[in-house]
Amino acid sequence: MATGNPYWTVDVGSFFTKNDGRWFYLGEFPDGVKDDAYKEYYTRMFQWGTFLPMLRSHGSDTPREIWRFGEPGTRFYDAILRMINLRYTLIPYIYSMAAMQTLHDYTMARLLAFDFPDDPNVFDIKDQYMFGNIMVCPVTVPEAKSRKVYLPHSSSSEKWIDYWSGTVYEGGGWIDIETPIDRLPLFVRGGSLIPTAQPTEYADAQIGSPITINVYPGRDSEFEFYEDEGDNYNYESGSYTTIPGYAYLPQNHYKDTLGRKECQLQRKEDQHQDLRHSIRKDIENRPINATQKAFMGRVISTFSLSKSCLLRCHYHSEDHMHSLEKTQSCHIMDTIRQMYCIYCVRSRIHL
Repeated sequence: MATGNPYWTVDVGSFFTKNDGRWFYLGEFPDGVKDDAYKEYYTRMFQWGTFLPMLRSHGSDTPREIWRFGEPGTRFYDAILRMINLRYTLIPYIYSMAAMQTLHDYTMARLLAFDFPDDPNVFDIKDQYMFGNIMVCPVTVPEAKSRKVYLPHSSSSEKWIDYWSGTVYEGGGWIDIETPIDRLPLFVRGGSLIPTAQPTEYADAQIGSPITINVYPGRDSEFEFYEDEGDNYNYESGSYTTIPGYAYLPQNHYKDTLGRKECQLQRKEDQHQDLRHSIRKDIENRPINATQKAFMGRVISTFSLSKSCLLRCHYHSEDHMHSLEKTQSCHIMDTIRQMYCIYCVRSRIHL
């Protein structure tokens, strides 16, 4: 990670759990999954591995299937399942970051010093790192009830949002965070757009399912969502779609990067209907490939006056996390939600 190498991982639970005396075979859990101490070790390591470019549960000496760690409703089983679901939830984000590595020389897992070179407090922090715009803080001490977390700051005002609770913190100080066995401390950097999907049993099961854009305020936000066919190398010849997204807060307008026109986004039903008709015609007239047309068709088929359009938006406010349904004053929500629907058909795409 310190080198910026974009793809690396670990064997979750350690490859060797037993100790046979050889210098490389020095495991500390000879009883494997029969030992609650190993179950905790594996669970914490799985939480860390969930936020590595590749998640790999692999090794010798002891089984590692989730059902070996207990029954549904028990603490280790539920904690591992929570991370499995979270990994699948973040597939759109992780896949898009993988594309950024290929297309733009990005690195998804980075030392804090890469992002905060002006904050000397991060230079020697070895147990926190950035995964995209999510700061990951693994729990490395057995039976830990809490851990200290440093929230970096930069030349501009820095905000951090607790991924689990939505609590907003100012950067530039230390905090104590509770760490029950099912909780990995995660903090999203203010000014982030994170696309997510519903968890599934395998990645291809997400095809055709809704994408939620999670908006974490704090600064102007941008992110390039990526999608391709997922099972071949056609992307190397340009068969993929990128959808650059922006959230300029708190302005109630949006201007697409092609400079066609400024889209004033308002909450009038006749404008919704006109917009839907306009987008549908735009899609029909575009010389796009099957992958792009299928994706855009998913957008228009669900774009309506309801609050569940395909590219749904969750706005994580600076006071607490709002869901779209619970937001009473949601003009910013509607702006961002409609902005993404418009941008799906008026964005820079590969034709």
